[in-house]
Amino acid sequence: MGASGSCAQWRTHRRRGASAGHFDRVHDGRTVSGQGSLGAGAPSGVSWPKPRALSAGQGYSAAPGAGALSDSGRGRAWAGYNRNRAGHGVSALSDALYRQLVEAIPADLDYDYLLTGGSRAAVVCGNYVGTGLLGSGEGRPAQGTEPEPAGSLRDLARLALSWNLREAGIGMAALCAYWNNPERHDGLRRGLASQVEPGDSFLALRPEFAGRKVGVIGHFPILAERVAPYCELSVFERQPQAGDYPDSAAEFLLPQMDVVFITGATFPNKTLPRLLELCPRAMTILVGASVPLSPLLFDHGVTALSGLILPRTTEQEWARVISQGCRHALSRAGRKVMLRGDALA
Repeated sequence: MGASGSCAQWRTHRRRGASAGHFDRVHDGRTVSGQGSLGAGAPSGVSWPKPRALSAGQGYSAAPGAGALSDSGRGRAWAGYNRNRAGHGVSALSDALYRQLVEAIPADLDYDYLLTGGSRAAVVCGNYVGTGLLGSGEGRPAQGTEPEPAGSLRDLARLALSWNLREAGIGMAALCAYWNNPERHDGLRRGLASQVEPGDSFLALRPEFAGRKVGVIGHFPILAERVAPYCELSVFERQPQAGDYPDSAAEFLLPQMDVVFITGATFPNKTLPRLLELCPRAMTILVGASVPLSPLLFDHGVTALSGLILPRTTEQEWARVISQGCRHALSRAGRKVMLRGDALA
């Protein structure tokens, strides 16, 4: 989806009581809180829309269903991962996973500003940035009401529960702004010891998926080179390419997999809880720039998280990165890291 609106019509004004570098930005009648200064103009195709907040009763829900977990037949490599799952089971098909991620954010924590452009949103909060994938197409109308101009990060993150996929992408960016910040929680600080080179978890985890049945949700360009030669690979894709299964085949085939990689795009479209339910005994890795690096996900059947730590730079630089909207620009802007549940046990 292209960026909405033009960047020509915006103005800045200081909020009462704000610090010298703090401003609210108004664009097309929508206000966004900000920090710092903005030069004359911004990269073409970038806008600053004001997100909307959801009421407590809105969001994703479906029928419950959980499965028991077992380590039998999994071997040494799986024992550590499944130890994190013991006693938890896979979460019911509900919005519990999302609400836990949201409610862990302090109510008094404000984000500094929001950028959207192309297919990405970025939320800047403190020294780090979170990014989310904006849904394309018309879909459901936007929900909720306009938040206060200062807007809290938690309120912004609640948009992850929206069925409007553009709103949901903004909400995921807010979640990542909180969770993908090494200053926030000890689990991520310790997890940074597992930093991987650009090229990600598909390379780092090869010894653990070699010779096994591997399912990948989402068609990653590097699969043919880094995954397919070493395992029995099945790719599930909403828009299948040659050799891919349609995503609906996951209902039938995913329970057979030993290792499952899941794209972070399954967060905003709400397919993640069901996918986790389909592979409770597999080693399950969430992969992508919009994956929240939260240890809470290990209680929902996830065994490893592969995402990005994105340090804050200048507002103009982040506007440029978001306007490009590609994974390469994001990778250059930050560090790829992997957080493993067994490392925190």
